[in-house]
Amino acid sequence: MSEKICFVVMGFGKKTDFATGRVLNLDATYEHIIKPAVEQAGYRCIRADDINHSGMIDLHMYRMLLIADLVIADISTTNANALYELGIRHALKNKTTVILSEDKTPLHFDLNHIATIQYEHSGDDITTTESQRMITRLTHVIRDATVRQDPDSPVYTLLPKLRMPVLDSEEIEAIIEEAQTIDNTWSTLLGDAERYIRNSEFGKAKVNFEEALKLNPNDSYLTQRLTLATYKDEQPNKVGALMEAMQILTKLDFKNSNDPETTGLAGAINKRLWNETMSIHFLEEAIVAYKRGFILKRDYYNGENLTLCNLLMSEQQVKGSNIETYHLVEAYKVAKDVLQTVKRMLEITSSSQRSDYKWILATTAKLSFFLKEDHLAYEKSFEELADEWELSSYLESKDVFSKFLEN
Repeated sequence: MSEKICFVVMGFGKKTDFATGRVLNLDATYEHIIKPAVEQAGYRCIRADDINHSGMIDLHMYRMLLIADLVIADISTTNANALYELGIRHALKNKTTVILSEDKTPLHFDLNHIATIQYEHSGDDITTTESQRMITRLTHVIRDATVRQDPDSPVYTLLPKLRMPVLDSEEIEAIIEEAQTIDNTWSTLLGDAERYIRNSEFGKAKVNFEEALKLNPNDSYLTQRLTLATYKDEQPNKVGALMEAMQILTKLDFKNSNDPETTGLAGAINKRLWNETMSIHFLEEAIVAYKRGFILKRDYYNGENLTLCNLLMSEQQVKGSNIETYHLVEAYKVAKDVLQTVKRMLEITSSSQRSDYKWILATTAKLSFFLKEDHLAYEKSFEELADEWELSSYLESKDVFSKFLEN
């Protein structure tokens, strides 16, 4: 086998780190750090597909962990599968294993004595500066791991006479070919699904995510993306699509979930059902979901929507009642909290560093407008970056806030 193989074990899509409440896009780590560094170091990169075959632990995974010339394990979000696969690699191979983790993920006590390369993750993306820094660093680490003679596996360090299992060259070639086929199929399925989402082809995205869930039925990220594609598809009609999406999301126990992505979806579905039916039950459920997500994540998305839903709920109450006052006070309190947060974010970041930069601008503009602060500069900056539909969505949301301007 002339070509050197790197096998990457990590989660895919957006995963929640329940220790910190942060949501990380692990695909960004792979695309902007791991894959470029691996290829720059002269390796062919194959990503673990994380697929469960027939309810049994994947045989192909074990094989790749044994034969790969290099394994990179990203244990960010304390991903259970990545940690397990890292342990298997340490048991099978004495060296050429590299561990990565984003810098806010707490390391387990039994890993904190093993060299772990940490990187900075903004949540939705990797900044250009951090990507370049980490590609350079990881490339050097890979090259050092390739030539070093000492084991990096704690198993072979503590048991130096232990012999590694081996396979013959024909078996290795067959395993690599199978792994590449699975990796390509999986990558194509998810890549096409995400492209359909970006192009607003939600029906096609829904089909792909359904197929992906057949291969990996217990993955929360795939369930979340299928939920999104389903209600955005609006088939057979808006209410029907929203109810179907709610049923899909039920699998993640969204009422008790500590995953802010799940609670955010529950809030979005209920808010849209309120808009379509004017049933106050859905508005109440939207407030519960957004509030739970905001408490968990303290993010601008849940915060802005919690503000908006509290304002809408105040409209449904008797004028001057305690309940109306409660919802108004909650709305202004959250709005002020979120506005402080997004203003700080804009001070320390730029459009080249965050893929959601324009949405931070939009939230800043809307909440500044709502709280009677200067909003025009933020609005102008958003307009320069926004597509037509994004601007339309912004103006629609701003129009709702305008009805509740502080006296």
